[in-house]
Amino acid sequence: MNTKRRAAAALFLVAALTAPARAEAPPRTFVGELVGGPRSARIALVVHGDDVTAYACSQDDEFNKAHSQWFQGKLKDGAVEASEAGNTLKARPKGDSVEGTLTGTDRKELSFVAARAKGVAGLYRGEDRFGDEDFVAGWIVDQRHDVVGSCRGRKRNLVRVLKIVRKLPPPPQDTETVTAEQQVVVEQQAQEALQAQVDPAAETVVQAEQVKSLKVPLPKGKKLPVKK
Repeated sequence: MNTKRRAAAALFLVAALTAPARAEAPPRTFVGELVGGPRSARIALVVHGDDVTAYACSQDDEFNKAHSQWFQGKLKDGAVEASEAGNTLKARPKGDSVEGTLTGTDRKELSFVAARAKGVAGLYRGEDRFGDEDFVAGWIVDQRHDVVGSCRGRKRNLVRVLKIVRKLPPPPQDTETVTAEQQVVVEQQAQEALQAQVDPAAETVVQAEQVKSLKVPLPKGKKLPVKK
């Protein structure tokens, strides 16, 4: 009997060691409006396995000072709670949406239901330096291809609304019929639109990169000379 048990245990161990690892779910992006904030206020969340990165911003300076912030956290019991510089994010993914609240430094709690985003809709990021200040810029493209953006200095906590260079064309009515060539064109249009100077006197613009995978460092964007 002991011999049979040892043989069975050995077979179980071999099977466990040789079984293929369970594939991790691909990253998913969600974008939604922040209820109670200005009309332009948006939040974007990227969920990749248990990792969550989120960003909130608007085209309103006062809102951005109190609520615009980057968050990183991990899902625990199906939800995430993350705090950064006096701001708190609470969120719970539910299928093709994420529900939650964002509380700013003004202690005002805003609710949201963020829907699944595809294509160029999503979260974008970039970094640039002006003088002795390092800026982190963020853009959110919603499902209608409306764009909002803001940047914040790491040293002095300066917050600026990012001017949108140009509007993106509206999304196709049937995303399932978009060809690879059409998708490339839309992505190029997004790259041209999501560029900004972190300071009016800066000699470079930062071009955004979309946040997709959370298993690599967050993108820093691409620096380009200012067109004269």
